Amino acid sequence: MPQGLQALAVLLILLPGFLSAAVSRLLRSREKQSDFEKVVEALIFSFITYALYLIIFRDAMPIDVTSVVDKSGAVHYSIAAVRRSQVFFFAGLSFG
Repeated sequence: MPQGLQALAVLLILLPGFLSAAVSRLLRSREKQSDFEKVVEALIFSFITYALYLIIFRDAMPIDVTSVVDKSGAVHYSIAAVRRSQVFFFAGLSFG
């Protein structure tokens, strides 16, 4: 997988956590966090969000990264979103 696509995949995985952490920081008073603490908090919130998503929908994640090899041997990557449950997923970001 190309590095740019890997970076995008990591961003999409951590995005719910960063948004939930930002909302959480706005709602509570706390001393300033280091960058490491922010990333750990985003990982925890992302895990909680994805766990709730899987408990409710049980079949697939909201974002799917696939690769296809064509006849010439070139690998093509695509990122697809599962549309039927996006409303729940993105609404749940702020409640993570």
